[in-house]
Amino acid sequence: MSATRCSECGAAVTASSWSAEALNINVSVAPGTLMRHQELMTTNALPQDAEILFIQAVVAKIGARLADIEKKISEVRRRLQQLEDERASLSKYRAQNNAVVSPLRHMPPEVLAEIFSWTLPTTREALDRRKFDINDGPWVLTHISSRWRAVALSTSALWSRVDVNCGQPRANPLPMLKTQIERAHKLKIHFHGQEKKPAGPQIEIFRFLAEHSSRWEELVISLTPHLVPLLDTLQNRLPVLHRLWLQFQRLESQDVVALHCFRHAPSLLHVGIQNCHRYIPVSFPASQLTQYSLDAPWKVHAGILKSAINLIQARVIVNFNNDPWPEPDIINLMCLRGLYVSHSVILDHLRAPALHGIMIGVTSNPEPARHLLPFVSRSSCNVTRLGLRGPSNSDQVTEILRKLPSVGELVILLTRASVPIPEILGSTVLAPQLRSISFGWEQECHDYALCLKILQSRWDAENCALKAASLLHISGTGPDTRTLQGLEVLRQDGLDLSLLNGNDASDAIHASSYSASWA
Repeated sequence: MSATRCSECGAAVTASSWSAEALNINVSVAPGTLMRHQELMTTNALPQDAEILFIQAVVAKIGARLADIEKKISEVRRRLQQLEDERASLSKYRAQNNAVVSPLRHMPPEVLAEIFSWTLPTTREALDRRKFDINDGPWVLTHISSRWRAVALSTSALWSRVDVNCGQPRANPLPMLKTQIERAHKLKIHFHGQEKKPAGPQIEIFRFLAEHSSRWEELVISLTPHLVPLLDTLQNRLPVLHRLWLQFQRLESQDVVALHCFRHAPSLLHVGIQNCHRYIPVSFPASQLTQYSLDAPWKVHAGILKSAINLIQARVIVNFNNDPWPEPDIINLMCLRGLYVSHSVILDHLRAPALHGIMIGVTSNPEPARHLLPFVSRSSCNVTRLGLRGPSNSDQVTEILRKLPSVGELVILLTRASVPIPEILGSTVLAPQLRSISFGWEQECHDYALCLKILQSRWDAENCALKAASLLHISGTGPDTRTLQGLEVLRQDGLDLSLLNGNDASDAIHASSYSASWA
């Protein structure tokens, strides 16, 4: 606001920032005009003829002034555009020159290829794609530069994994599949069939992939009724297949007596078969296996274990078992290093002197110590990784850890939230070499505060070996604010702490309890 005085009476007049005087508009001002002009602009009063002429003169002056300002603004904008264009050109030119001396340009092709391998999507990400897309890896790597394209095309491993999810709506993937297979050397086939989708396209894709079965190193397949008969075409056509995972989705997909197409796979080392509704006999060369996972009657497992003299990892799940447990007939597994058993009683039948890691599925009769401790004594093995999955009894956990002081990694996966966690885990008297501890819940947990107390107690104990901890919960709200703050204090103090929920927790629990990776 600015102040002036009326030329007629001398009274002070306040002119707003948009008054003619404040805007430096040169008009003839009669006595009292300023006050009257102000009144007209702030009220609904009618202007007189002379006042109309004055206001029209003001408007004309403003129009001329605005035109002058618009011209200057246009000139400034043109200059600004010129400067921005020059800046863009200089920035691009500088980037081009920097690229010439960039370490990436001089990076050896084999190092660049290794970096490319880390950009590939995970199997889950690939199967979740709606379609094959050149904007996904590894396709996108061929559109950056001629050098990147040459390295990507010459690195066959980038194109080896073929992920097909028949449940996702997509355009026909065959053209891109053909191109990918041409660029690959060995193939890792991940094929997820869908019973509720049209069978024709799925059969067409699988038959095309089967034409290249001589290059299959890996086959992970979710079977449907229309896919099962196609497996017969693989008989004696899998010379380099070393990993096999079969999953029967529904009862209808298990309408088969047996599968023998993998019986003569000379390179097969890893086998996993998931039977959902009943046991389907699948023939494979057990004597050469180094890893297997199977849900079957104990009699079937016993036959495989007696033949698999090279077995390093095993996941023994006893399902579809109506026969009573037989008297122990000890099976020696001299190379076994990692073991998952669905029932602790299985251990009464085994001896594994090289074993380091074991996970036990605790059944409704939670007495793993009664079977685990004699097994460890009989095997004279050094258990450093221990996992318990199920409604573990606190006293049983305590007894096991007292008798196995060599345990350095402990995983407790609880299928019921009401099962208590042994508070004594907070003392280094129990498992003094414990470096990593994980708690997981498949249902909502209410023991987060107790977990924090256990971790704090062990972390603060003298000669503590603890380095890492994980809390995993698939469902529920997770820890409260106070517990989270306490966990964050431990993290800042140096504990490698992971807190996972939902799908991330489910993946971690699955990896711990199902991957037979306890070596």
